[in-house]
Order: sequence, then structure tokens, then C-alpha cells
Amino acid sequence: MRRFAVVLAASTALLLGCAHSRNIIRAEDGLNLAQYRGVGVVPFDDPHGQGAAIAGGIEDGLERLMYAPVDPQTLKKIISNYKADPRNGIGLEALEMIHDKTAADAIVMGRMTPDWSAAVVIMIETGMGDQVMRAVVRPPGKQKVFTTPAEVSQAVLKVLTNLH
Repeated sequence: MRRFAVVLAASTALLLGCAHSRNIIRAEDGLNLAQYRGVGVVPFDDPHGQGAAIAGGIEDGLERLMYAPVDPQTLKKIISNYKADPRNGIGLEALEMIHDKTAADAIVMGRMTPDWSAAVVIMIETGMGDQVMRAVVRPPGKQKVFTTPAEVSQAVLKVLTNLH
């Protein structure tokens, strides 16, 4: 009987654990999004061409949460001049330029998987160039894939705003 109770407790814990978020988040100890005044969002790398819409949704959400808006056109121009992307990262010179020209304290970059089953997101401080957060963001609930750019934006915002 005792063995059955232990197996039941372990099974329940495993099932409940699966009910939680499927996101994978690695953040610097003590990271809190509130420590940044301005957060820029770079258009996501997306094979379906929806990267700008995803970034726009995240920007809008951050603005609603009272973060200082960062001019997306200036940010996009600097990113393209320095050939930065979520796979290869971004150099310190570009980060310094972003901080000077846009007043962003951090930038968020990301890329979508080809089947839209996840968004890989990184957050980089513009001052020191440190990658302070990396996350694999998955669709909510039992969904296998994201269906709209707004859905991706909301899921990424939820991860960003829950950083403590």
C-alpha cells in the first residue's frame, strides 16, 4: 500500500509538472524587466515574413506597460548597418550606437522556428553587451504551433514581464 501511495504521488507530481509552461527560460540572476527604462524590439527572423508584426506587438505591449518607446526605424537601421541577427548576436559597437541613438537600455531579438512551434528570444543589455535572458517560448496550453503574430507577441510579453 505504501509503495502504491509513493507511485501515485510521483505520478501526480509528474502530471502536474507537465501542466505548467513548456517555455525554457534562462535569465541572469536577479533580472527584472523593470530595471530597464527603454526596451527596443528588433523584427523577428521569421521564414513566414511576420517578424515585424511580432516585434510590433511586443513593442505595443511594452509601451502599454509604461516602458519608454524606442524608435523602431532607427533601431532597424542600426541593426541592418551592423548586420546583427538573433543567430549571430550583435557587437558592442552596434549596442553602443543603439543606446546612444535610441536610449534603449536593452533590446529583444528573436527568431521563429519554420513550423511556428516556438520562438527563440534573447534580451541583450545595450550598456555592457551582456545577454541577460534567453528563452524558448512555446504556444500556450495544448497548442502545438502559434497561429498569429499577436499570439507570439503575447506569449513573449508574458515571459518578459514575469522575469523577477
